[in-house]
Amino acid sequence: MSKERGFLSPRTIFGSGSLASIGAEAGRFGVRRVAVFTTKGVFNSVSATAITSSLEKEGVSSSFFTDIEPEPSVSTAEKALAFIKESGAEGVIGVGGGSVMDVAKAAAAAATNNGLAACAGINSAKSPALPMILVPTTAGTGSEATTVSVLIDAQGKKFVIYSRHLLPSTALIDPLLTHTMPKDVTVHSGMDALCHAVESYLSVNSSKTSEAMALSAISLIAEALPAAAKDPSNASARHDMSLAAHLAGVAMTNSGAEVDGCPIAGAGITHAVGLAIGARYSLPHGLSVGMVLPHAMNALKESSRSRLESVGNAIAGRPDADAAIDKINKIMLESGMKRSIRECGKGGSADIEGIVNDSLSAKRLLVNCSREISKDDMQQIVGMIM
Repeated sequence: MSKERGFLSPRTIFGSGSLASIGAEAGRFGVRRVAVFTTKGVFNSVSATAITSSLEKEGVSSSFFTDIEPEPSVSTAEKALAFIKESGAEGVIGVGGGSVMDVAKAAAAAATNNGLAACAGINSAKSPALPMILVPTTAGTGSEATTVSVLIDAQGKKFVIYSRHLLPSTALIDPLLTHTMPKDVTVHSGMDALCHAVESYLSVNSSKTSEAMALSAISLIAEALPAAAKDPSNASARHDMSLAAHLAGVAMTNSGAEVDGCPIAGAGITHAVGLAIGARYSLPHGLSVGMVLPHAMNALKESSRSRLESVGNAIAGRPDADAAIDKINKIMLESGMKRSIRECGKGGSADIEGIVNDSLSAKRLLVNCSREISKDDMQQIVGMIM
């Protein structure tokens, strides 16, 4: 049953060419110096010049930090925090994929909350973060609309910050920035968005608003992801994938359980298992969760049948749970995405027990499922992707 409650979403600017408004947006917050977090690829592209030019027109100076790795570390976020202090930045801009945005969010919150360690966990960051603008360059993570930042500590464990204060002051989404994504990144990030949309719609903690956004995202992805994978220059497909990814991110933020007043992502089995295999085998996040999605849906087919029928209507044009699962398998097959750990050249049956236990430990996610997920259930799901 849908649960109505307060709805969290950042101020959002969407549209092709909207990057040009980033200076005016920074000016709205009264800042005169910003730290821009991005990758070397973005810094060396026309995007960095466009950002600097727009900021300078509004009298805002900028300094760029580009040393951000995939699956960013706590050490990188600490360096980002030091960069904010050293540059005298009054605001933060993050331009990139989920890794860049996670670092920007963590550093912006740590700057006003006594450092990174003080922010760890759920709702530990009590003070508002520095004014923050997030600009995604992929269409998938939805990190510009979520209240979480995930880093990796020195022991290889997840270091997670959950806080309402991680929601940016502004999410600025320019689909033109996604046109240079290679095919594998397009597919993996697109599957990540699809997982967010499907899982948030199936969550027992969803609301009518989050459900509407999730179904809209699913419908958009059904057409746009195959089109973008086939033709990277398809502007319409890129536009719709950027929109869908953002809608799915907002839906996920507003469809999970609340802990100490902080919303936890409305994800479920797909992310519980996907995070476990991604960490174990160093696989791209979208690939990890994507290969789990059809099997997670199948596990919930009886307890969530009516909702899966709605997913079928949105993604396959008919209210049928099996049609929904079949369509997702078809999208992955036609896009050339690997659908098992074995296809990735990794893993073996000896790993199943560890992955199952790691997946079952993600109780904050499994609480969103329409039925209890047993160890036997999880062994079946993990077995299907090995």
